[in-house]
Formats: sequence, C-alpha cells, structure tokens
Amino acid sequence: MAIISKVPDLNVSVVVDGQVAQEYPAPGQQEETETESDIASHLCYIESKSGHPFFVRLTVAPERKTSPENALILRVCIDGEDVGAYIISNHSGLLGSHMVDFNSKITRSPNSGEFIRQFFAFSAVSTVEETTAASIERDAKIAKNLGEIRIRVYHCRVGESIPYHPPVLQRRPEYVLAEKALKGKELSHGTCYDKEEVIKKLASRTTYNKRLFAEYTFRYRSRDALQKEMIIPRTPPPPEQTFTSELGSMSDEDIRLLAAKMLRIKQDKDLKREPPSTPSKRTIDLTDDDEIEVTGSHRLKVIKLEDGTDMVDLTE
Repeated sequence: MAIISKVPDLNVSVVVDGQVAQEYPAPGQQEETETESDIASHLCYIESKSGHPFFVRLTVAPERKTSPENALILRVCIDGEDVGAYIISNHSGLLGSHMVDFNSKITRSPNSGEFIRQFFAFSAVSTVEETTAASIERDAKIAKNLGEIRIRVYHCRVGESIPYHPPVLQRRPEYVLAEKALKGKELSHGTCYDKEEVIKKLASRTTYNKRLFAEYTFRYRSRDALQKEMIIPRTPPPPEQTFTSELGSMSDEDIRLLAAKMLRIKQDKDLKREPPSTPSKRTIDLTDDDEIEVTGSHRLKVIKLEDGTDMVDLTE
C-alpha cells in the first residue's frame, strides 16, 4: 500500500483478484520523490497475470476533512490513457474514513446512446519480428506508457452538476507489437476491458482551482519480466535440477573427464579410510640380564656371530 510520508492521510493501492498487490521498489530510485513544484510522488512495481481483474483503491483517513470548497479529485491514467476521475467531497466538512474503488472506464455506446462500464483486466503482450517502419512507429507510441497505472490526486473546488459526455466506446485489440518498438523494455501486459455492463444514468460536476499535490505510479509486469528487470530475485532451481541441466550442456568428452575425476576423488577417500597396520611388538632376550624391545611390522633376521653371539639385523 502506497503511503507518502508527506501525505499520510491518503493510501493508494492496486487490488488484483481481490488482494492488495505486493509492491516492489524501483531499483536505484527512492520510493518517494519531490519535484520542484512540490508534488509528492511514489513509484513501485507490482506483479500482473493475464486475464486477472484489477482496480485502484484510494483510502482517505478520518482526519482529512473535505468540503465542496476543499474537495479531492482522484484521476486515473492507465497505459497513457485517461480512464476517468472521481470527486471526493462532503458538505458537512466531516468526511470520516472513506474508500474509493476505481475499477472501470465509462464510455458511450455509439448506437443506443447508453453508457457502458468497462472493467479493468490484464492482457498479455506478444511480439512480432517482421514488420514495417510505420507499424514500428505506431507500436512505439503504444509501448511508451504500456504497463503503467498512474494516479494523480488534486485539491479542487466543486461546482454545479453538468451532463456527462464520455468518449465513444472503442474496443481495444489484442496487444501484438513489433519487437523493435519495445526498445528492450520488458513489457508483458497491457490493460483490456473484457467485462462490460450497461449504465442508464450518470452524474458529473464541474471543478475548478485544481492543484495537483500527489502522484502514484504502479508499473505492472509478469513475474518473469520482474525478474529480468531485476526488480525481484530469480528463484534458484533445486540442486539436483541444476546439476542435471549442467550435464545436459556438457560434451561427451567433458562428461568422461568429469567421471574420471570423480573416480579418482572416490579412490583417494577410500585410501584415507583404510586403518593403518598395527605395529607388532616383540621382546628378544639376548643376554641373561638385558632385554631389548624391538617394534615394527617387518620380520626380524637373527645372525649368529663366530663367537656364538646372536645379532639381530634391524635394517629395513
């Protein structure tokens, strides 16, 4: 959940499949920055999955008071497209804890004039290599802001009610982009609007004296893309799998050399484990009074001299 220290009474998050998405900080950047215009901002990454619905949630703490003279506007932009806004105000000036779930874009049916609510979901991006210069230029414009949810929060004053005129419904095609248009970016998903419902009535109000004071940016990627961009660490494979994959990439000669090396290591270990021979210990009586202890594992050789004396040969 994104809470900027300068704006502690606002909390903005992205909810995917009913769960608040875990946020990963952008590498090499601070989570909070302030521009020269004193706009507090927050940048992070979240994980996206094909076909899964999502929405933006804004929670306002009880201590923040709003009124028509001091209202808030939540404006959401997805993939570079402005998908709508929500006004938060209270005539009594006491708002209390307030939660807004922004889950769809409102468009106008070209036939009946009815309004259509299109709900947000993640859609996979695929690429093609062979394409024309014109298609690369077109796809580069799409890829520029693809995979990004940007939320801007304004102070404003609220005016009178007016008719609402949303854009005409245009269903977005699947994301098939030229590989060169991505320019090395790991773009795995865009936003689609698969689920729809018809709305009969809509209300809108004028706003003025708008002042932007906080901006939240969520860049969404698949888990694999997050790992390739080093946003999250790669999951190491099990040791057995790693060894097997290494063997699969080795030549037959390398495998034979490795087997011979492992055999030598095993033989060395076996030799070290063999117990040393126990030295023998024998006593030889050479005289009536003296005893000499001779230790060793070799056999003793006794030589009789001319004077009848026995001599023991102790040489190896």
